[in-house]
Amino acid sequence: DAVIGLRRAVEERLTQLTLRATKSDGLAWKADDWGNWGKIETRLERWTEAAAKFERALELDPTHVRYKLLLASVRTEQQNTDEAKRLLSELPVKLSADEESQRRSVLAKLATTSPT
Repeated sequence: DAVIGLRRAVEERLTQLTLRATKSDGLAWKADDWGNWGKIETRLERWTEAAAKFERALELDPTHVRYKLLLASVRTEQQNTDEAKRLLSELPVKLSADEESQRRSVLAKLATTSPT
């Protein structure tokens, strides 16, 4: 019951975000708005939708490390290992501890994923 309630709450939030983006054409949205929407899509395992949101966030802020890592993770889920590796290669050498942990998580997924 709690999981169903949470899923409904997340889907309601997605509906609100969709309406907001539709009304404003998403032009006034910031990278974090798109990135947060991508995180919601990721939690729902909507990989195509999540990738589109992270790509839009990166269009607005191409140097955002977290969104590159999240997009790389999504690409790994989609079995698009070449794209995931390309995104990882674009990361700066120095990462925060949290970012390094996420990078290692993506690398571990890549190690168990068939190449594309």
